[in-house]
Amino acid sequence: MKSWENFKAAQTLRRAAEAEAEARAANRAPQTEGTWRRLQHELEVHQIELEMQNDELRAARAQLEASVDRYTNLYDFAPVGYFSLTAEGAIKLVNLTGAKFIGVERAQLLDQRFEAFVVASDRPAFNQFLRQIFTHDGAQDCEIGLLKKGGNLHLVSLVASIPAGDGECQFVLQDITERKRAEERMQLQSSALMAAANGIMITGPDGTIEWVNPAFTKLTGYAAEEAIGQKPRLLKSGRHPPAFYANLWGTISAGKVWYGELINLRKDGSLYTEETTITPVRGADGRITHFVAIKQDVTERRQLDSRLQQAQKMEAIGRLAGGIAHDFNNILAAMFGFTYLLEEETAANPAAQEEIKEILKAANRAKDLVQQILTFSQQREQKREIIWLDTVVKEAAKLLRASLPAQIKIDLKLMAEAPPVLADPTQIYQVTMNLATNAQHAMGSLPGTLTIHLGTFRPDGDFLQSHPDFQPIQYAQLTVADTGCGMDEKTQARIYEPFFTTKPVGQGTGLGLAVVHGIMQSQGGLITVDSRVGQGTTFKLYFPAQRAATVTAETAKEKVPRGQKQKILLVDDEVGVTLAFKRLLEELNYQVTCSNQALAAVELLRQSPAGIDLVITDLTMPEMNGLELARQIHALRPDLPIILTSGFASEFTEDDLRQAGICELLQKPVSRAALAEAAFRALVAAKS
Repeated sequence: MKSWENFKAAQTLRRAAEAEAEARAANRAPQTEGTWRRLQHELEVHQIELEMQNDELRAARAQLEASVDRYTNLYDFAPVGYFSLTAEGAIKLVNLTGAKFIGVERAQLLDQRFEAFVVASDRPAFNQFLRQIFTHDGAQDCEIGLLKKGGNLHLVSLVASIPAGDGECQFVLQDITERKRAEERMQLQSSALMAAANGIMITGPDGTIEWVNPAFTKLTGYAAEEAIGQKPRLLKSGRHPPAFYANLWGTISAGKVWYGELINLRKDGSLYTEETTITPVRGADGRITHFVAIKQDVTERRQLDSRLQQAQKMEAIGRLAGGIAHDFNNILAAMFGFTYLLEEETAANPAAQEEIKEILKAANRAKDLVQQILTFSQQREQKREIIWLDTVVKEAAKLLRASLPAQIKIDLKLMAEAPPVLADPTQIYQVTMNLATNAQHAMGSLPGTLTIHLGTFRPDGDFLQSHPDFQPIQYAQLTVADTGCGMDEKTQARIYEPFFTTKPVGQGTGLGLAVVHGIMQSQGGLITVDSRVGQGTTFKLYFPAQRAATVTAETAKEKVPRGQKQKILLVDDEVGVTLAFKRLLEELNYQVTCSNQALAAVELLRQSPAGIDLVITDLTMPEMNGLELARQIHALRPDLPIILTSGFASEFTEDDLRQAGICELLQKPVSRAALAEAAFRALVAAKS
């Protein structure tokens, strides 16, 4: 306003000066000299001020033009698109960024409908967005799919303010494709973490738990709200020394991945084994911001591995024990044979008879020990039949009552509804006695109770899940428990190992429970143990139930049958065995020819095939085994009966024996009566 007033004043002075000049020219009366000079000076001053104002106007104009340029650049090259649309959706104004995003020149976009670039499925949403801009106060926004020139689909966000007064609206367009993809990836990752079968735990750099997934809750029993804010020490079981955790923390604190197994404690107090991988997570500055722990429950796998290792170890020891038993049985066979002969020859000598009885007693103890070894190694011949367990257990209990100390009581309960089972009665008796003997040793000289219960058992779903060896069938359950000293976990892990014992030297062979374990496996049964130090031990034996059958009483043994001078070929690589068996068979009225070599026996038969009535051969011999010898003999004499003797015979089935032409198998050591009856049966069968 001041510049305008100065401009008008200068114009007035100029007009006055011009009038003065005209007056002079017309010879009018001149003004005084002072007045003229004053007016001229004022005119010069105002001209100077006017020039200064013109400079200011030019500077202001330059600034305005520069501002317009900056605004235009900001508008055109902004990182988002600016659009002005009419109520019908026609594009009236767009910046270069918006035109470039769509892929069309700006001049070509003007007056086109924005809807033409919107994905068809999102057009209703866009039109509603446009209507709301003109009908509602306040900002509006929406997210739609936009097709760029060329067909590329992008997700965009539109944010609009209230419509302009000229009937147009403005909105900002921002590409959110990458953000949406990142959100989808994060959602997918979050869903994967939540659905993961392995437990996942995320902690801060100090170890404070910040997040856990549902699998963590299933594994540990702790809900997310119970675990978050706690330290992982809430899972400590006390099974690892402090140095173990120190090494773990030192590894991850150094930025390295730690992998290993942890024995942890669930919320309910139960132990479990987990494989854990702990990975440090670093921030942008390189510092550790979090630790991610992935946990997998391997409790069942470790139990299966332990059982497999135990089974492999037992199998290896069983093979060794079986081999030893075979050789020992050959020795016992000779001992028994010659002892029986001495018994016959010294029948009139009472003193000698007493000594021979002691020899036989010791030999029988050795025989029983070998039978236990063979039972453990599952190489003992079984005579399985359908039996009622209560009968066998009752017989064992009778013997126990007489042998147990007075301070130990027997709690015997045999339920009538316990189902019959398919088993070897002798082995069931042995199992009961072995467990009861162990229980007696565990209770020692202190008062206690030996519990023997027999009942029925059918596993439910939970039991089957925790005991995968069981089947959903009915079992007869035999429980043998004591109130003795109990066992710790280390001892329990080794109780079925042969020759492992906690008893003092000379008070146990260490075979009792190994034999029980072997018998239960051979009978198709299962065994469990529950023991606590100072709280006693409970063994539970499970036998698959069978259909009931009538159990016949044993028939009375007949007198030892004798031969009628039949010719027997006796083949065994052990000279002592052939000598003892030869004397026994000759006492039974047989003619015996011995051979300690299988090939020599074949040659003997080839030379005189009709001169032999029966062959008795050992199974294991250096040149060929008894089955191959039997095949070669039958190639010469198909009708010749053959009896096989062996220290153990688990390698061959009944079909193998039948196909080789074996009529009977005798387990060494063989008693005089068993040898006589087998020879008699074979010869009678050959005639019929």
